[in-house]
Amino acid sequence: MKSVFIFLTIGVFFSLLSAFIVQNFSPFDSQKVEELIKSSNIQSDSADQLDSALRDLVSNGLILDYLSSNAYLSLFTIAAGLISFLTSIHLFLDKVFFKSLWDSPSIFNAVRRASLLVISLVIATYLRFLKVESLTIFLVPATAIFAEIIFMNIKTDIIRLININRHNTTPS
Repeated sequence: MKSVFIFLTIGVFFSLLSAFIVQNFSPFDSQKVEELIKSSNIQSDSADQLDSALRDLVSNGLILDYLSSNAYLSLFTIAAGLISFLTSIHLFLDKVFFKSLWDSPSIFNAVRRASLLVISLVIATYLRFLKVESLTIFLVPATAIFAEIIFMNIKTDIIRLININRHNTTPS
């Protein structure tokens, strides 16, 4: 159970770090936003015009060109926090419902599954901003689920092969 609290603490740390980054740093590249303001003739006191210009960029799939490295740093810290929280939830559920009192939950399985889920959500969001069709976006989580199924089957086969080799190589 201590691994649950460790990952929960890591998740809280990354959540606080991402909140700090989002509050204190702009996700937009200031030079490109200035160019947008000049090219669209947006007045300096009109936040509504800038908001509508940014919405147009999102609807046209061009918003990624206007993001700075701060946005990607925020994305990384939010994703790390989500992975940590999902890992702690997975570890807790694995311990309570699937393992006996003396067995420890599988940290590798929890981190792998949480990472697959968060990475597929990040990629789906990225593709959504690029205006990719919905069917293609649905393929991303389907691919993650397919990769998990393949990994579990390969892992089971490898364990079975190792056990067969142990029985064949033991002296009689």
